[in-house]
Amino acid sequence: MLDFVKTDIWTEAEKDLASELGIGFLEADARLMSLVEEEISQSDFTQQEIRDVFETEYDQLVAFSLGWQRLHEAKDHGEEWNPAEGNQQANSPELVLVGLSQGFLVGNALFYLYVQRRPELLLAYLQRRRIPHPKKVAEDIRNVYLSGNG
Repeated sequence: MLDFVKTDIWTEAEKDLASELGIGFLEADARLMSLVEEEISQSDFTQQEIRDVFETEYDQLVAFSLGWQRLHEAKDHGEEWNPAEGNQQANSPELVLVGLSQGFLVGNALFYLYVQRRPELLLAYLQRRRIPHPKKVAEDIRNVYLSGNG
């Protein structure tokens, strides 16, 4: 149960970050919260560790989150696909970001924790999550952290 994500202080932090990025904030339903729980369960960190970093390293986490979200918006690694199958998304409409869903800071906190405390496990985590181009994404996460945005 992700009660801490529904607290006023956590929700306000996510709303403030979304506002700073000029993006809407979307309240999460039970289905979306179950995806956030799954994200944590696939990680090497606990809910308590996420709460602790939020409480003790808030400014650094916010700086990292802003840096990561800005880079993530500006840089599209694309989808991974088998060239023999052709690009299945060639005629897809352009993606439009409507807003950040409640709980997005959990993912940012996990990336922050990996780079800070367990960098050797970051790539494996991204691969478990089936993030496209995990090596490139891991490098971007490290670069955001090292650039002082974290």
